[in-house]
Amino acid sequence: MLVVAIDNNYTRLLLLEHNAQVYGVSHNILPVCGDAVSIIGSLRSSNVPVSDPSSSAQPSAAGSASNEDCFPEAALDVVRVAQPQGFSPTVVDVIFLSPPWGGPGYSGVVLPPGSSSWNKRKRRHWFQSSGDAVEPTKNLEDIPLLLPALRSASHICHRILVYLPRSCSIGQMLRLSWPSDECDCRMCGQYRAVSLEEYLVRGRRVALGLHIGMVLE
Repeated sequence: MLVVAIDNNYTRLLLLEHNAQVYGVSHNILPVCGDAVSIIGSLRSSNVPVSDPSSSAQPSAAGSASNEDCFPEAALDVVRVAQPQGFSPTVVDVIFLSPPWGGPGYSGVVLPPGSSSWNKRKRRHWFQSSGDAVEPTKNLEDIPLLLPALRSASHICHRILVYLPRSCSIGQMLRLSWPSDECDCRMCGQYRAVSLEEYLVRGRRVALGLHIGMVLE
C-alpha cells in the first residue's frame, strides 16, 4: 500500500515524516508539498484511467504502471480496495480530503455578550454547563478549496472521505454528492451514494466524516 500525502505546508510534512518513522510506516508514505487541487488534477491524463461508473472496461496497460516502476527502491506491493459493483478501476483506491476549517476560532459554542471580561474559572464553568447549547451552523461555502478539491478528486476516484466540522448542515453535505454545475463529465454529472460518520472524543462529537461514493455497513 502506498499513501500519497499532499500538503501545502512543508513543516507539517516534516512532522508527518517524523511520525511515520516512529511507527515504522515511512516506506508506505510519499509526502508531496504543493497545491492539492493541482496535484490531484495532474493525475488525470490521457494515459491514466479516469473514473467512469457507467463502464466496466479495464484500464489500458499504458495507464497501469506498477509501483516498482515508479518507486524501484521501495518495491512495495499495492493493495487494491474492492470497487463498488459496476464501477471501473480508478487511479487511486481512496481519497481523504481534510480542507482547512479548524484553528483557534473553532470552539463550536459562541460565548454570550460580555464574556470578554470573564476570568478563566468563569469561562471554564460556562463551557462545562453549555454542553447542550446550540452551535452555529458551519457554512461549507466558507471553506476554501473544498469544492475544487472534491471535483478534482471525483475525476480519479470513486471513494472519497471528507473531514468536516461537527456543526455542518446536513443539506449542504448531501449537496456535495449531487451533480456539479461546473463540470459535465460522467462522474461529476450524477448523484452518488453518501454515508455520514461521527468522530467522538470522550463522548463529544468533534467532527464529521462524509463518505461519498460508498456506503458504510
